[in-house]
Amino acid sequence: EFRLRAARLRYDRAAQLIDRASDAITAIIGHAHGHIAMERAARALGQAQSRLLAMASQFNRALQQVDRQRVTLGTTGITSTDVKRWLQTLRQPAALLDTAFAMPVGLCALAPHELLDVTEAEFERDRPTQG
Repeated sequence: EFRLRAARLRYDRAAQLIDRASDAITAIIGHAHGHIAMERAARALGQAQSRLLAMASQFNRALQQVDRQRVTLGTTGITSTDVKRWLQTLRQPAALLDTAFAMPVGLCALAPHELLDVTEAEFERDRPTQG
């Protein structure tokens, strides 16, 4: 994802050149007046411009695919990309494990009567009706 976004920035700079190429093609064609070399140069610019525009659609599709795969963590608005960026800024990410192991997770236990209520409800829901 990060490489795609960096490439997209480079493409955006190239897109500015595409716009300038359109102006150049128009100027070349306007002044060509039968000069074959100028017409070829205009055609080559047009073909390069076409290839860059095709790459733009590939970038957009790839970025859309990345956006579809991004996960938002609950209602926080924090995405998996945000977490990755944060992890990349840490000097010693392994140090996170030290604090994680220092605070073990406690198990929550349900009271037996709650377990029975849930089990009974599930059993009743799945039982076929007798008719």
